[in-house]
Amino acid sequence: MKKTMFKRGIASATGILLAASQLGVVAMNASAADVTVDASYLTDVPVFVNPDGYMEYTEGSWYNLLSAAFTAADALDTEVSADMARNAVKKLFAKYNVGGADEIAAAVSDATLTGVAGQYVLTVNIDECGPAVGAAMAQKLAGVTGADIDMNVSGTVTIAIDMTSYCTVGYDVAFEAEDGETYGIANIEDYLMAKVSTALTAVGAEDKIAKVAAKIQEAKDKFSATEISATDFETFYAALVEALPASIEKEAPATFADVLANEKVNAKFDDAVALLNDTQDIAEVTLTVADIADVLAGAYDIQAYFGNGYISTTFSIEDDQNAELLAAFQEYYTTADKLFELEEYFVEDYELAEGYIYKVVDVQSHKELGCGASMFGATYTATRVIDSVTLEVVEIPEIVYTYELTVTDGITDNLYYWSEETVEFNLSGIDAVLSVYADGSLVENIPLPDDCFYADAATAADLEYNGYGVYTIGVNVSQEGYDAIVDLLETLEYNTANLEDAIFANLNVADFDVIVMERGDVSLDNTNDTLDAITALELYNRVSVLKYTAEETQDAFGLNDQDFRAMCYAADVDAAQDVITLDAINMLIYYNRNTVMGVPTTWTEVIGAECAHVAEQHVDPLVIFGVLN
Repeated sequence: MKKTMFKRGIASATGILLAASQLGVVAMNASAADVTVDASYLTDVPVFVNPDGYMEYTEGSWYNLLSAAFTAADALDTEVSADMARNAVKKLFAKYNVGGADEIAAAVSDATLTGVAGQYVLTVNIDECGPAVGAAMAQKLAGVTGADIDMNVSGTVTIAIDMTSYCTVGYDVAFEAEDGETYGIANIEDYLMAKVSTALTAVGAEDKIAKVAAKIQEAKDKFSATEISATDFETFYAALVEALPASIEKEAPATFADVLANEKVNAKFDDAVALLNDTQDIAEVTLTVADIADVLAGAYDIQAYFGNGYISTTFSIEDDQNAELLAAFQEYYTTADKLFELEEYFVEDYELAEGYIYKVVDVQSHKELGCGASMFGATYTATRVIDSVTLEVVEIPEIVYTYELTVTDGITDNLYYWSEETVEFNLSGIDAVLSVYADGSLVENIPLPDDCFYADAATAADLEYNGYGVYTIGVNVSQEGYDAIVDLLETLEYNTANLEDAIFANLNVADFDVIVMERGDVSLDNTNDTLDAITALELYNRVSVLKYTAEETQDAFGLNDQDFRAMCYAADVDAAQDVITLDAINMLIYYNRNTVMGVPTTWTEVIGAECAHVAEQHVDPLVIFGVLN
């Protein structure tokens, strides 16, 4: 009989999982084919203590395994293929070894899978399935009464399979009998008594109807409210057999060891595992009866309840993940505010003085396994129970914070500027990160904003100009930026004593280059004279009249890339993004006033304030060829 309690409960759970997972995988395209289900899945309880100080656990890995298959859709309403529905129904009934399962499956007419907000129900209709469904009903009732019942049922049967809990597939078979009434598992005894009454009346034995009904009720009552407790499974099994109806008790194996050794038990368990392996989309199952026996060998505090057609069994085993649990507590439970939920587990009272913290030095726990079986299916759970927590009061260690500044110089290099330009250099390309370490381990990477830095020269006009060429400009940490970094670190409760080992005010952190020349110095000889105007006219002639390309023009002047672009930038004195005769004329005006007439004159006075600078040409002076228009 044990196979109808715990052993059969596990086997039933396995078979039911097959039906649920098969439908879930096909309908939702979920897969976990790389998972192997072995003995550890019976007892595995993930260890997780979150940083806020709460101990968390979940049900056993059966639950985790199938959750992925059913969380792929928030809402579902789809027809399931007839083959899939027949296969699922066949496996659901086959797990009870019901004769006629093939007939039931063959009679499936249609099936629908619906799901809303995480609840999934498969509805299957079976047409005119005849005595096969009656046999299923009889099998259910025989588990309570031990009776051998023959029922011939006709009509359409609807099976609603609730797959919401993943590990538990509930189902209810309902049918309309010849008397016009609807019967299901919950009231099948009414249908039975109607059939018995009809049969006894037909042979003139009405006086036996009450006697039969009384025997059925007596068997149900004996099995409806039984509680059993034991410290080992042999004692537990003996008490279980004693509590069974006599018709079942006399057929039970003598000991629990005999149950596990029974060929039928092993065969049925192997059949259930084989059914689950049929899907392959979920897992490869390697469980054996020996795996179950190993788990039960270390079981204690066994509790069981039988009532109203439901069997519930729980027992405790050693927590083989206790070291992992301790490591999790030691990582997170280090301050008083994270230990309040564990107070009931403390092995002694503790007083915490200022400057001290709790350190978890030991945790004792065990696992509690449970198995439930009823007319609606079977469940399996595994949870962890904390027995005690041992603490040590230790002085708060001083954390030594160190810092490292990493700067990526992303400022654009080699832009072209006239020497008098006041357009500010763009420092936004700097990517600076301050890494914080505690006792040598990285704690946090803090990005630093651009306004923490300044350049040695803010504009080209700020440079100490000494002729055409490349100027290297340093980027440094500003005093204001350094102060802001200190304030930020202190707000984050980091000690800044070692900060200056990595960063301090006026620290040079990057460099970038710019190319600077005088406006109008087309010949790049650091003077403004008639040669510049002549060169500008020659440039104009090749660009605008002869229609040379930039490459052809550069070859004609025999210049390298930098000098050619500098020449073009210097020639466009009015910032019109072209070089025309007006540019040459303005060069001659500027030269005549400053050199010939001796009247100091600025470029702004020659060409107008609106042409004081042209930021567009900083990127590529070859815009005068129209290539960037």
